[in-house]
Amino acid sequence: MWKVDLLKQWTAEGFITSTKGNEGVAESYFVELVKRGMIQPEKITHNNEVLSCTVHHMVLDLIMNKSREENFITVVDYSQTNALFFMKPRRLSLHFSCSQYATKPKDIRLSQVRSLAFFGLPKCMPSVTEFKVLRVLIIEFWGNKDDFSSLDLSRICRLVLLGYLKISGHIFVDFPSKILGLKLLETLEIFATVSTTLNRKAMEIDAKESALPNDIVHLPGLLHLSLQEGIKLPDRIGLLTSLQTLKYYDLGNNSEDCIQSLGELKNLRDLHLTCSTTLSHEHLKRNLVALASSLGRVTNLESLTLAHGAVGMTMFVEHSSAMFSASKFLQRLEVLQSTCIFSSLPEWIRKLCRLIILKIVVRVLIRSDIDIFYI
Repeated sequence: MWKVDLLKQWTAEGFITSTKGNEGVAESYFVELVKRGMIQPEKITHNNEVLSCTVHHMVLDLIMNKSREENFITVVDYSQTNALFFMKPRRLSLHFSCSQYATKPKDIRLSQVRSLAFFGLPKCMPSVTEFKVLRVLIIEFWGNKDDFSSLDLSRICRLVLLGYLKISGHIFVDFPSKILGLKLLETLEIFATVSTTLNRKAMEIDAKESALPNDIVHLPGLLHLSLQEGIKLPDRIGLLTSLQTLKYYDLGNNSEDCIQSLGELKNLRDLHLTCSTTLSHEHLKRNLVALASSLGRVTNLESLTLAHGAVGMTMFVEHSSAMFSASKFLQRLEVLQSTCIFSSLPEWIRKLCRLIILKIVVRVLIRSDIDIFYI
């Protein structure tokens, strides 16, 4: 389990309520659980920050037993024919690990479920209209990569308490044309093809034409937005002034105006950029110039990644070029070879006094360039 996902889900569920800032409080709870040995670190950074965790099997057994006693969470694995569960679960995890038993769950009252995690075949997914107080929704579809199905979320705005939504899998997601009703949504992660239509054309669109509803820019509390490559955002993305995380923003699939509007995201801390579409050298240069202008205004940025350029898209950047600039708070910078190659180490990198992780490609690196990284 990734720590960042866990903390977001705690906050969306309402476990974290503090005037000091939910993010910091959630982090302190996580650290305390690690100290007490309730959870075990898996991936750890160079400065001992825990990125992911697991639970010892004995602790897991204790948690499962206590959860059943308190009706805290109900886990149903439909590969187990004798699965027992509460009829009125508050938190529900559905697993369809065997297609032989893949049928929609019956006799479970879903109206009071606060959190749903679904793993399995699309045909077994309950309708979102059955949930009334859902705060966390995690959907991971399994199946043949060539067999796309459609997930109807046209009525998702009825989930007025929803704070965390994550969807992944080979699926077409049908959103309503407007999602302004999700006013409490803080985290939106979609790794699937998105459509705002409910007709047959949604099944025929190409992933590169995937787009979110235009009024997403008016969601007041959206903090974290992570999207599959190729999903197009509205030009006024800069209206999401509360946004802290933006992944994987596609430079090839969004307009120059949209790229320019990134500069309005004053609270942005983590920006991950991609370019899934093959662009001409001039088009790529215009987009990178627009990006440079935007980055100069994003003053709180801590992590910047530019990666996964399309084949033949690599751009050579001269030493004197002001193509990029970055926040003085930047701690992580990755500009991979598939997108840009610098002639030498840019001057502006020398000014990043808080930089911890640097991954770029330069043609010439001299000794004085290396010396600046020694304290």
